Amino acid sequence: MKITVGNYTRAVVLCAIAHAGTSTAQEQMHQAMDSEAVGTYSVLGERMGSASSLSAAYVVRVISTAGGIETFGPYASASTQLDHGGANMTIVTDEIGYGRYAQATLLSNPLQEIRTEPLCSAANPQPCSRGTIVGYRRYWNASGYQGGNFNFTVYPSNGGGSVRSASITIQ
Repeated sequence: MKITVGNYTRAVVLCAIAHAGTSTAQEQMHQAMDSEAVGTYSVLGERMGSASSLSAAYVVRVISTAGGIETFGPYASASTQLDHGGANMTIVTDEIGYGRYAQATLLSNPLQEIRTEPLCSAANPQPCSRGTIVGYRRYWNASGYQGGNFNFTVYPSNGGGSVRSASITIQ
């Protein structure tokens, strides 16, 4: 079974049921896996509403040893204003709506996602610990790079809607 961030809690619960070892527990696990009643849960264990279509993807911030912190609005310019790079660099993205298979590249090299946070409030997305989840903030490790073209792509999780992407040239 593939475990995704959105189904993390569900997978843990199902594994706990399966671990009980009884045929009744295993039967419950199989029913739960096939049941829509189980639903989708956030990493915080809160049930998410019916999946909103993936509606937007943004580059939110670049944090680096050389350039410090540079934050962008939802419609970032085509390039950073500061000269980024150095030993440590993190690029932060937001996706509004529920997506999957998020991926990021810098100079066509895949970046590793190092953290994901649920977002509340589509109008002013901020990480949250309670409330209705409207998307996710993702942190990408770009340490060691001196800049280049950054691309972020995420696919809709509910099969409908369009692939969303954001890009920026990091100086």
